[in-house]
Formats: sequence, C-alpha cells, structure tokens
Amino acid sequence: MIIFPPRVSIEDQTCYLKADFSINDTIQTLWYSFPIEYKDYLVTENCDAFVIGLLHHALRLGEDIHVEGNMSSRLFYTLNNYLIPAFVLSDSRNKSLKVIAETLNDENLNIKGSCGTGISCGVDSLATLATHTGVDTSYDVTYLVYLNAGSHGDFGGEIAQRTFEKRQKNITDFSKKINLPLLKIDSNISEILKLNFQLTHTLRQVSCILTLQKLFKSYYYSAAKRFDFFEMNEIVGSWDTLILSMVATESMRFYPSTSRYNRIEKTSLVAEFELSHHHLDICTDAMATNAEINCSKCEKCMRTQLTLDLLGKLELYESVFNLDAYFERKKAFIISVINNTKTDPFNREIYSLLVENGHSKKKYLFASLLFQVESKFKKCKKSIKRIIGRS
Repeated sequence: MIIFPPRVSIEDQTCYLKADFSINDTIQTLWYSFPIEYKDYLVTENCDAFVIGLLHHALRLGEDIHVEGNMSSRLFYTLNNYLIPAFVLSDSRNKSLKVIAETLNDENLNIKGSCGTGISCGVDSLATLATHTGVDTSYDVTYLVYLNAGSHGDFGGEIAQRTFEKRQKNITDFSKKINLPLLKIDSNISEILKLNFQLTHTLRQVSCILTLQKLFKSYYYSAAKRFDFFEMNEIVGSWDTLILSMVATESMRFYPSTSRYNRIEKTSLVAEFELSHHHLDICTDAMATNAEINCSKCEKCMRTQLTLDLLGKLELYESVFNLDAYFERKKAFIISVINNTKTDPFNREIYSLLVENGHSKKKYLFASLLFQVESKFKKCKKSIKRIIGRS
C-alpha cells in the first residue's frame, strides 16, 4: 500500500482533506470533510491521519504501508514497535506489516492548544463532559466533535448518512445549550474499510481527529469499559486504553476519558448532568420513528432505563424515553439480565444493582427457569430446521 501526500480542496463551502492511496496499482481516495472555517487547522504536512485510517485495511491484507511524504516521528515509532504487533496478537486475521515513511517529522504542529471530545449524547460521551467541563483548567473541553466514521452504519452508504443527519439535530441543540462549538466531520472511511465498526472504531475515530493536530492538543476518547476490563481481542473497545496511548504525535495526545468508571457509575454521573435529561441518546434502532429520541425497546434502551430506574432517576428522562414501553418490558428484561450475567459484563453490573434494590434471583426463580427452557426450545427448533433443510 502506498499513501500519497494529503491535499485540501473546497467544494460548496465544505473543506475536504484528501489523500490518494494505491493497492496493486489501483488508486482510491480517502477523504474527510469539515466546515470551511476549520481549513487552517487541517494537517497537510503529515500523512498521520491516513496511515491510521487505513491501518486496519493494511493489516487484513498484510500490506506494508509506504508513506510518500512526511509522518510523525513518534507515531512511526509506536506503530512499528508496539501497536502493529499488538493488533497482530489481538486478532488472527491481522497480518504483520511495517510502516515505511519517506520522511519523519518531529515538529509540534499545534497552534491552538484546544481540547476536544466526541459527542453522541450517549452515556459515555456525556460522562466525559460531566467530568471535563466547568473545571476551569487548560484541560477543559473546548470543542465538541460529531463524526460520521462508522457509528451510524458499519459500511457507510445512504442509511448511515440519514442516521448521521437524524441524530444531528439533538446534538446541535445540546451544543448550543452547553455553549460549546460543534465541529462536524464526515468521511468515506466506512466505504473504504468495509469492516465491522466494533472491530475498528478506535482507529477510525482517531484518524478523523489526527487531521486536526493544529487545533487539538488533547482529545478525550470516551472509552466504554473500565481499566480492569482490559482484554486483548478483536473487539477494540476491550483494549482501547492501550491503543490510545500508542497513537499520540508530537502535536496531540489522546486520553481514555471515562476508563476509571464502570457503566453504572457513568450513568449515575450523567443523571446529575441536567442537560442529559432532555438530550440522552443511546438507542441502537436507527429505523425507529417514535416521537422520543430513543425507541425505549432495544437492548441498550432497556439496559439504560433499568439502570436509571434502579438509581431512582428514570422519571427525569420522560422526554427522551417512552416509559410505558419500558415498564411493559421491565420484568422480562430483568429476567434476561439475570440469565446472562456470565456472558455480559454490563449485565453483571446491573445484577449487582438489582440485588442492592431487593431484586434477588429467588424473586424471579420460576420466571428465570421458564426463560431458560424457552431459550433452549428455540435453539432446538432452529437446529431441527437446519437439519431438515440439509436433508
């Protein structure tokens, strides 16, 4: 793989940072787009963003990355000596490779000294804001960043773009209320990678932010898991604390901003953050058309509502959830949590909170046994159908 130097172009008041790359003599273009007022902060001096953005692609192909131009000296060192070997260890589908750069640059490119964080209005991003605003230090968040880099759909396309635009209104309203500038970044990285978001999200989002090393000295990445959940495997969220420590440059550092808290603790923090009561958005059902921000029925909605309920804070969120839909499903969901504590760390946390609130296994024993029988019956039914289908 050859990555060529980045260039800036302007189209209809939108600014693009693009770089061509070549694999087996086929040339493609990876791009990132920004509002035009951020033009002077885009990094054309180094190829860092594009090396990180295409790293998963190269790892699957086993292709060395040849950089035609400059690259951060620090990033070059950490990739070749630590991060690439770690990715090879974490997933057997990844193949060893080297990054080879034409020139290494050890210059600090930062001119603004700002601190940014991603905003989705989910629990993780709101927990970052709850702990990194109003502290009045040089590490306070000064910019919110809204990305279209895979979280709205693994492979990009029209549905992902519509979801990105649908969620944008809530985020824009939130940014106005908290009085922080909102920077929207779009990219075709999903269409280029064509890989599962859960296996690639850390580097996708880091690549977007490395385009702005002149703007950000610090970037807070809202990690989903606490430090002690660390596990090197294909799910990058299980070890993104290590990944983030290995993608720093001379100009910018990344911090796993919520890694000291588990999910319950983060939800409790967010519940004390008043703006969250009207803007919390954790729904995974991109096709939901209900009046509230969240569908209130998917697993993530149910998990968050149950946590807030057990914390005594659910009624504060009546404008973002359909609470009737939650209460209809509450008992069945509690049974599901009880029966899946071995396989799901989030369920284990919720179960501990259930016990604290008097919801012991005994209370749901019969229903829990019935749930297990039904689950086994469904599995048997599927197996029988597969066997019949083969015969």
